[in-house]
This record gives sequence, structure tokens and C-alpha cells, in this order.
Amino acid sequence: MKKQHLIIFFGFIISFLVVDRLSSFFLNSLLNKSTLPHAKLYAGNGQTKIMILGNSRGYRSFDENYFSKITKRKTINYSLLGASMQIHEIIIKDYLDIYNEYPKVILIEISSLTEGGNDAIKEFRVFGYKSKRVSNFVKNIYPKIYYGGKVSNLFQFNNSTFFNAIQKIFIPYEFKPLKGVMNSLIDINTINKNTFNINNDYYDENIKSLNRIINLCEEKNIKLYLIIAPYYPERLKFEENEYNLWVKKTNENIKNIPIIDFSMNIKNIRYFHDWKHINKDGVQLFNKILFDNLLYKDFL
Repeated sequence: MKKQHLIIFFGFIISFLVVDRLSSFFLNSLLNKSTLPHAKLYAGNGQTKIMILGNSRGYRSFDENYFSKITKRKTINYSLLGASMQIHEIIIKDYLDIYNEYPKVILIEISSLTEGGNDAIKEFRVFGYKSKRVSNFVKNIYPKIYYGGKVSNLFQFNNSTFFNAIQKIFIPYEFKPLKGVMNSLIDINTINKNTFNINNDYYDENIKSLNRIINLCEEKNIKLYLIIAPYYPERLKFEENEYNLWVKKTNENIKNIPIIDFSMNIKNIRYFHDWKHINKDGVQLFNKILFDNLLYKDFL
């Protein structure tokens, strides 16, 4: 009787693993058909001349279609909500491993230095199937999730990034700027002055990643721009000292490359969705400012 139970048990385990691996293989093949930028990157269809990276501010501040049109060079925004500089390093290194031809320009919105990236990598783990760097980062931050994905490969597909990627098979990806205008009333009692905190472990790790990115771009002859996109000035002033210290320390900690600060370039509230993110009109204005004052010389 015990022998029968063991046979049934091991038969179940083997059946589970076979179904799990075959299903994961199928889902992974579906990712290759998605128009989501990160899915295209790992499918070998994400080659670009201008690469944009950032957290939500990077994702919401740059219209890749505008830059593709005005520069006549393919532009892809590989920003990720909540992404840290460590995640940008992974994406750049994976890109350079996959493609023989490198980007001409990489533009990074550096407020990602303030991000730990923990939530972002949890969502991004679906690409751990294709990237050892992604897989190892998940292992370091979320070992239980990492080993759970080893037991069941299907587990790593259980996140919003995968479902978003599948949706983008049927509905082509396009940049969608934020709409609406922020409330002009600023409640100073709700202001948390930790936005530009440099006294945490992940700021130091992010700086190390940024310096490795700088070295890599120098080695590969890639033009690198470090950008700070607009903040709403009337709100930013409540953290002005913290912000200025953050910019100063960051400048001191990185190698031979200036930070290009557009934080105060747009002052009218009509261009902001909230104090950290510009809206559709703000994107149009900021992208024109960015090209006219910076990028145009790379594509004359």
C-alpha cells in the first residue's frame, strides 16, 4: 500500500513539473510577440539609437515618438515604474549583451537614485527567465520569490508586467502621457521630507551602479546624459535644502559627467499632473526644451 502511495506521489510531482515547464515555455514564447518595450528588448526586437531610462518620472516625461520623429533615430523608453539605478544597470548590460550595435545616446532621469527598486524588480522578475542579472537581483532582494520560481516556473509569470505584456500583443504599445492638472492647494502638513534622502543603503548602491554605467558608456563610446526632469517649483521649494544637498552629493559622487537639471524649467501649474510628474502638455513643452537645449547637437 505504501509503495502505491509513493508511486502516486512521485507521479503527481513529475506530472506537475512537466506541465509547469511546458506551460512556462509557452508563456515565455508569448512574451516574444509582445510590443511592450521590455518584452521587445529580451525578444531581440528592441534595438534603438536613443535609449531612455528612469522611474515613473522617466516613464511619464519623455515621448519616444517625438524624439524618433525629430531626430530620425529610433527611440525607446525603457523606464520602469519605481525602478532604481541598479535596475537601469541591468537593462543596459543586458541590452549590450543582446545587440551588436549600441545606442548612440542613453538618457537617464536620475530621480531613480532615490528608489530602492524592490517593488519594480518584483514585477520585472518575469524577465528572469531570459536574464540571469534579473534573476540574481530577485534572488538577492526576494529569495523566497526566487526559489518559489525555481519550484514552479509559472510563479514568475504571476505579476502585472506579464499580463500587461500579453495585452500588448493585441493592443500595440504606445506612450500615454498623464492627463489632468494638479490641485493648486499644497497641504504643508502632509509633506514628507524624505523624497531626496541620501542616508540609506540603496542610495549608495545606486551611486555605484551609476558609476558603472558611466564607465560602460565611456568604454562603448555611448553619449550619456543625466537628466532631472521638471518638478512643480512651488512644491519643490518645501524640500529645497534636501533637494540641493541631494544634487550636490550626487555630483560629488559620480565620475566626470554633469547633471543637467531641468527641475525648475517649467513653472506653470497647468503643465503638471502632480508635483513629480508633468502632464501631456508638460511632456510636449519639456521634450522641446530638452531637444532644443541639449539633444539637437547629437543629431545635426
